[in-house]
Amino acid sequence: MTTPLDAPATTETRQPTPRSFDGRTIPAGTYILEYGITVSRYAGNYQLWVVGSNHHVYESWTKGSSNFTSWKDLGGYALSQVTFSTGVTSGGAKWIQIFVTGKDGNKWCKDYNGTRELAWAPSDTDWRRYYE
Repeated sequence: MTTPLDAPATTETRQPTPRSFDGRTIPAGTYILEYGITVSRYAGNYQLWVVGSNHHVYESWTKGSSNFTSWKDLGGYALSQVTFSTGVTSGGAKWIQIFVTGKDGNKWCKDYNGTRELAWAPSDTDWRRYYE
């Protein structure tokens, strides 16, 4: 499904990803330097998000003391650093929500509730408009 986040890439400063974080190896990749690297500690594991050279959001994570996974393409078209919010539902399930500014200038988001590994809503690559 195409969303307003999809658009042709523009030019910004491209930077290779760091080789490690907290003693754990990070897979090679390229990200847009101006948007930085976002780090979260979620459910006892690290998560990293970057905006790739194609403006898609990418994530990598650890399980316990393992190295980071390969970068997973979460789609979209980001024109900002990835930000996030975390919490716990009334039933005790942990959740995380990530946000970016899209090409249209609006805030876009996706959610992960931790109940199924690698499951993002609305889907792994789709985003939904965030209304504050």
